[in-house]
Amino acid sequence: MPADGGLEAERFAVFGLERVTSGEIELHGAVVRAPVPHSMLRAGLCYYPADRGAEGLALGRPGRENVTMAALDDPRLSQGGLLKSWRERRAIAAPLKTLGLRARRRTPTNSGPPWRSG
Repeated sequence: MPADGGLEAERFAVFGLERVTSGEIELHGAVVRAPVPHSMLRAGLCYYPADRGAEGLALGRPGRENVTMAALDDPRLSQGGLLKSWRERRAIAAPLKTLGLRARRRTPTNSGPPWRSG
């Protein structure tokens, strides 16, 4: 058994990252039958991994993908299991503006992050 006594596995299941195999999840007084990340986010629940650097970021991927990866099953971003990149770009436009960030294209010689202040 992991050092955390299985707590991390429970957190995965509650947020919809793993299948619930026993017991039930109750959120705001209602039983959640099959949690998925986008519905749990809409309900006000979020998941922060214990080691966000190792588990929470895809350091080799663009920032927009890191922003939207928890919601890939959201029909506003994907259709038929395929990500629609134009929908992804549209979904992150407002948060980027709010944070004062802008996306830039990654070039093969650029090893820096795909976001910068500006």
